[in-house]
Amino acid sequence: MNTNNTQQELERARRDSQALSKRIQANTDKNHAAIRAEARTVGAEANQLARAIKSLLDGQAVDGRQHLKDALMALQALYEENQRLADAEDADVQAHNKASFAHAREAAHKVSEALAAKRGLAVHV
Repeated sequence: MNTNNTQQELERARRDSQALSKRIQANTDKNHAAIRAEARTVGAEANQLARAIKSLLDGQAVDGRQHLKDALMALQALYEENQRLADAEDADVQAHNKASFAHAREAAHKVSEALAAKRGLAVHV
């Protein structure tokens, strides 16, 4: 994968991870049934994004690779949290949703760091 395509894929991954974060945050005002229903979809999207990030890992420099590995771990945690959220009791829904939001924000942050590292490399080459 060339540098331009890699950067575009990183930008797409950042947009997608930020969108997941915003979507989870928007769920906080919904009723518990709606949050649970949305959790499976968000989890599936997090899993799909994790696969896309795995494919980007091969083309990254050392700094970018670690950021992507961290993003991948956050997305995997997000997927698992959403699986628990989908089956959560009413008393636990908000706590699981809050944890999901934290994982999504962490993933978005790490992808942004990987993109910044990639842009930094492009400037110095």
